[in-house]
Amino acid sequence: MTALNNDAKTSSVTRAWLDLEVLHNAPMLRSSWLLQIPSKGGDNKENTRNMVSGVTHLRPTLFAEWIMYMAGAIRDKKILPLGFGDARYAPVAGEDLGRVIAAILKDPVQHAGKTYPLYGPHELSQYEIADMLTQVLGNRITYIPMEIEAFKTLLKEL
Repeated sequence: MTALNNDAKTSSVTRAWLDLEVLHNAPMLRSSWLLQIPSKGGDNKENTRNMVSGVTHLRPTLFAEWIMYMAGAIRDKKILPLGFGDARYAPVAGEDLGRVIAAILKDPVQHAGKTYPLYGPHELSQYEIADMLTQVLGNRITYIPMEIEAFKTLLKEL
C-alpha cells in the first residue's frame, strides 16, 4: 500500500496527532474539523451534501496485527484457528494505515469527499498465512477453519 503523501512516510502517527493538538487544542474542535459539519442548521439537501462531501472515508480490510489475537494458539498448539473459511483478503499493516491517516490530516481539503479502500500488497488465504508463519517461526502451523460459534467459544478461552 502506498501512502497518499510521500511526506507522511517520514512522519509518525503520534507526530500527526501532536500537530493537530497544536492547531486545535480541544477534542471537540478537532472532531468538528475532521467531520467539517456545516455550522448552519437545517435539514436540506445542500447542508447534507456539504457535510458528506467534507468527510474522507477509509475502508480498511483486516489488520495484519490482528493475528496476534491468535498468538497463544499459534505458540502453544501450532494452529491458526479462525472463522474465515476459505476467504482471501489482503491484510493491511496498522503502520501503513497511520501513514495514510497522517497524510489526510495534513491536507484534509484535498481528500474531502473521497473514499480510500486500504489493503495490503498481497491477497492471501488463511492457509497461505499459516504457511508464512511456518516459515518465519520454524514450526509447522496449521490453519484450522472453524464455524463461528466454535470460534467465539475459542476466543473466550484465549
